[in-house]
Amino acid sequence: MMSRPAARMFRLLSLHPATGITVHAAASLAAAPLDQARELLRELARSYLLAEPVPGRYAFHELLRAYAAGQCQALGSEDCRRAAQTRLLGCFLADGGPAQGRLASAGQHR
Repeated sequence: MMSRPAARMFRLLSLHPATGITVHAAASLAAAPLDQARELLRELARSYLLAEPVPGRYAFHELLRAYAAGQCQALGSEDCRRAAQTRLLGCFLADGGPAQGRLASAGQHR
């Protein structure tokens, strides 16, 4: 049987727009510390609800993603979904900042 935090993580992962998700992005979605998010992702992988095709990157099968999305709609409030998406956007922006800086400095060296 899956733990309640893992079930919540499963539902929230369906809000991620890409096919693969990192531990950092999953932690942002769930508002969880990295260590806890990593353990929840491992629990979901052990339950065959996620795959880990590349170390540290997890992915749904499309049917499981659809099921998770339905559960997220049915069991979670709009406010909770919006808050999770806002946290994920913050994660994307934080991760993109250093990359933008590297690209800008590389352009200056040309």
